[in-house]
Amino acid sequence: MKIAVITGASRGIGKATAAEFLRRGWAVIGTSTSGDGWSHDYLSWTALDLANSGSIARAADEIASRGNFDVLINNAGIMPRHGQENGGDIVVAALREVLEVNLIGTIDFTERVAGEVKSGGHIVFLGSGLGSLNGVTGSWWPSYSISKAALSMYTQKLAHRLKGRNITASIVSPGWVKTDMGGEGAPRDATQAAEEIFRLATSAVPTGRFWQSGEPIAW
Repeated sequence: MKIAVITGASRGIGKATAAEFLRRGWAVIGTSTSGDGWSHDYLSWTALDLANSGSIARAADEIASRGNFDVLINNAGIMPRHGQENGGDIVVAALREVLEVNLIGTIDFTERVAGEVKSGGHIVFLGSGLGSLNGVTGSWWPSYSISKAALSMYTQKLAHRLKGRNITASIVSPGWVKTDMGGEGAPRDATQAAEEIFRLATSAVPTGRFWQSGEPIAW
């Protein structure tokens, strides 16, 4: 049975993506900050707080102890807390908080578990159109946008480094999705994004690309 590791799998897009992998006959190792989550016969949980280096190290060790896996979906991430970036002003405290989770913590975790990804495997990062230099313009959510733009660069660097091991690295924009983060006004459902993430993660595609709705898009 193939195995996927999915961060932030207790809710939102992460939960929907885990459910999609399970529906397709995969086993899933999910992470949440508490280590708790919903139940399925082929779903297990690991505590992971991407803002805490000790938690990252412990989670990586626990996952490595279970053996190699096929796919890593780096889904977990945060937005600035409500009111921190009203009007698009950069709040340095918010920037530090968001970068710690969305960029530094995600990179730290990925670097620690990448050695467990099987040849032919795939590492997928959840990006955003807000992080595209050629996409959405405006001053909305600067800290989040900066974190996702930087994550795109890491994806490219990682793709180059892992090419020799036949491991693909991709970043995908799920679009504006109806979740706790996206809000009720979002036009897309989490299951739609999850289906697209599954297809990307299990397809033979060029490494180091930015994807949306199954198509490569400009950085």
